[in-house]
Amino acid sequence: MKHTPGPWDWMAVGANASGGHHLYIIDAANRKICACWGKAEEKEANARLLAAAPDLLEALQEIVRPTKILGGSALDKARAAIAKAEGQT
Repeated sequence: MKHTPGPWDWMAVGANASGGHHLYIIDAANRKICACWGKAEEKEANARLLAAAPDLLEALQEIVRPTKILGGSALDKARAAIAKAEGQT
């Protein structure tokens, strides 16, 4: 599975009907990847989390490479998160 390459960022655009802004996840060329919807107080946090997804995936991939050094539930959770992000679950 391939995803839009990072880095990703987020941006607020215009005003919506309720007076808030539309939030979009964008790639390095400022192309919109997706929009964030939800409660105003959660929308920006969701956008930040989504924008960090490529970095989080890369970090988890690096963590699980030295499998003989790390172990336990943290490693299992990291592998599960990678599988989910790569569409393997």
